[in-house]
Amino acid sequence: MALRVVQETKQLLLEAQEWGMWTWASETNKVRVRSGIESATAALEREVEKTKGSWSNALREAYDGVGADPAIKRAVRKLRDAENEMNQATAQSKATFAEAELELSASKARQGAAEALRAIEMHETVLELARRLGS
Repeated sequence: MALRVVQETKQLLLEAQEWGMWTWASETNKVRVRSGIESATAALEREVEKTKGSWSNALREAYDGVGADPAIKRAVRKLRDAENEMNQATAQSKATFAEAELELSASKARQGAAEALRAIEMHETVLELARRLGS
């Protein structure tokens, strides 16, 4: 995945996993992390939607649950499962960041950074699966 904002955010999240309490307490750093995650996620989502928009009608119908041959159904199911897992990982990282904020916990914030990184990587996987389906 060559999206610059995604690579920059992944690097920031790797660094953030090493931050101490005072670094995490900085509002500037919290905003950097939050906006980086939002920007990377939005960029990936745009690419996924663009990719799905280029799919054939048959593939779009299969994705929407309309009949398709078994091989296409399996491939679409794999994509849908990856999307569900990605959404769960995203929700978990948001919940962990919220807990870190409430508890003023650097360790939870570091955990949230690791979870957000995993969610972004899963979003990259979703994009790759969507691209493979369309090719």
